[in-house]
Amino acid sequence: MLRIVAEPDLLCCCLMQTQRMMGDRDAANRAPTTNTASGPAITATRPLTGERMNSIRQLALATALAAIALLQGAAASTLIELTQVSCQFLESEAGTHHGFNSASAEDCKQINARTAAARLEKATPLILKPAKYTFRVTNRDVPYPLGFWLRGKSLLGRATLPSISGGGMTTGTTLDYEIELKPGEYLYSCPLNPTLDYLLIVRDF
Repeated sequence: MLRIVAEPDLLCCCLMQTQRMMGDRDAANRAPTTNTASGPAITATRPLTGERMNSIRQLALATALAAIALLQGAAASTLIELTQVSCQFLESEAGTHHGFNSASAEDCKQINARTAAARLEKATPLILKPAKYTFRVTNRDVPYPLGFWLRGKSLLGRATLPSISGGGMTTGTTLDYEIELKPGEYLYSCPLNPTLDYLLIVRDF
């Protein structure tokens, strides 16, 4: 199963902490209520003490952390993990390991010539929203260096949509590929394995 991991959202925690400390501070600022003979109850306000000043500083720090978290969240990327075995990406074919054995790219070309049509019918497109992503790709057990290539599906898409590629992924190695995806249709694959061309669709939800 394809694993998509969102970056941690710290903003909610910071805001909750800020709200809690505000409540604590307000409670600390109120002295016990006293009744007077001539009028309604009066609540006295305690003067600022070192402890209360420290509480205010903590409140300001929590607010600053919330703002920083908001900025970081806007720039963070989402992690997508993919695993390569011989001639395929596991997650892209619903986690099905076909058990292909390949000693070279030529072996995969022959395997794909026989099996590609049926496998593509069962493959599910990866659908994402426009955003920044890190594709973390692992060569699980293929005995030669692999790579990763993400590009626009059509010739026009290759010219206008962002793309990324790289190689040198030896057996047991994991590499990260960072990209900011815009709306459109893409293909991703490994030309060195080689795998099928899997569909990736980027659109607003």
